[in-house]
Amino acid sequence: MEITMLNDMIRCAGAVAACSGALAGVCCAQATFTPIGDLPGGAFASLAGRVSPDGTAVGGFATDATGVVAIRWTASSGMVSLGDLSGGAVDTGGIAVSGYGCLVAGSGYSGNGLEAFRWTEDIGLVPLGDLPGGAFQSHIYDSSHSGSVLVGIGNDATDQRAVRWTRAGGWEVLDLLPGETTSDGFGCSADGSVVTGLVVLPGSVQAYRWTQAEGKVPLGDVDGGAFNSGGADVSDDGSTVVGYASADSGYVAMVWTQATGMVNAGYLAGDEAYAELWTTNHDGSIAVGYSGSQATIWTPQHGLRSLQTVLINDHGLGAALTGWTLSEAIGISSNGRVIAGVGTNPGGDQEGWVVTLPEPCPGDFNGDGTVNTLDVLAFLNAWAAGCP
Repeated sequence: MEITMLNDMIRCAGAVAACSGALAGVCCAQATFTPIGDLPGGAFASLAGRVSPDGTAVGGFATDATGVVAIRWTASSGMVSLGDLSGGAVDTGGIAVSGYGCLVAGSGYSGNGLEAFRWTEDIGLVPLGDLPGGAFQSHIYDSSHSGSVLVGIGNDATDQRAVRWTRAGGWEVLDLLPGETTSDGFGCSADGSVVTGLVVLPGSVQAYRWTQAEGKVPLGDVDGGAFNSGGADVSDDGSTVVGYASADSGYVAMVWTQATGMVNAGYLAGDEAYAELWTTNHDGSIAVGYSGSQATIWTPQHGLRSLQTVLINDHGLGAALTGWTLSEAIGISSNGRVIAGVGTNPGGDQEGWVVTLPEPCPGDFNGDGTVNTLDVLAFLNAWAAGCP
C-alpha cells in the first residue's frame, strides 16, 4: 500500500512540475528584524521591553535631550515618547504593556522618589504613589491583558513588598510568608490572578507562584549552588513560571510547571554561567531571555539556544543582523511570533529591536520561505527515508 501511495505521489509531483504556474515559487511571509531607533537629542540609547500580548505594541525607554524617557513603539507609529514624571530627574522606563498596547506602565523619578506610573493615550502618565510608610519606592513590571491589574514592588513601613495594583482597589500587598523579609512581583497571568517573583526567606531566596486562594507558594530551586531562584514571568494561562535558579555551574535559566517542578534550562556553552528567562508566551511553550551577553530563546523541543543564531539559521536574517549583537530578549507576544529586546547596533550603540516571525506556511516543507516543487521532492525524500 505504501509503495502504491508513493507512486501516486511521484505521479502527482510530475504533474505539479508540469504545471509551471501552479507552484512556481509562491513566497511565504518572511521574518523581519526592526531596530526601533532612538529619540532626537542626547546620547543614543534605547531599549525595547515587554510586548503587548497581541504583538502590536512594545514598551521601553529611549534617550532625548532631557534624559531617559518612557516610550511606546508600534510598527505604524514608530517610537513615541510618553514623557516623564514631574518633579524628579528625567529617568523613566515603560516596561509593562496591556493586551492591545493601550496601556504602558513602569516607573520614573517624581518629586516623591522612584514612583510607578501607568500611561494611556487619553490621559498620559499618571503616578501611582506607593504603599504607606517606609522609603518611597514603587515600580510596575507587568500588566494583565486588560490593564486593570499591574504587578511590581512597593515599600511599606518594614521593607520592599511584592504588590498588585488594581483600578478598583489601588495597592495590594501579596500576603507575607512566615519569616519573609522582602519580596518582588515581576510577572502575572493574562487575567492578573497568578503572580510570580521572588521572596527572601530564612536561608533561601525562592521563586514563588501566587494566587488569591493559595497565597505565595515557594517553588524551590534546582540541584547545586546556593538556594537561590526567582520567577520573572508566568504564562498567560498561569501554568508555567520562567526565571533563573542557582546551580553548581552558576545561575541558569529555569522553567517550572506543576507537572515537572523546577527544571534547569541551562545556559549557553562558552558563555558566562549567568542566564535567565525574562518572559514567556501564552502557554509556556516559548520563552526568551539572555545567557551572559547573548539573547536566548527556549522551547521544550530545542532547549536553550542563541536567538541570534536561530534568526540567522532558521529565518534567513543574516543580512539584517550584520554588525548586530543581540544581548537580551525581554518581551514576547502571546503567540510567540513577536520578540523584543536590546542589543548593540553596528554603530556600537545600545538599541532596542523587534523581531516578527511569520506564521508557519502550509506547503513550505523544506522551510526555505517558498512553496514550489522542491517542497514536494523534499517531502518524497522524507517519505522514502521513513522520516516522520
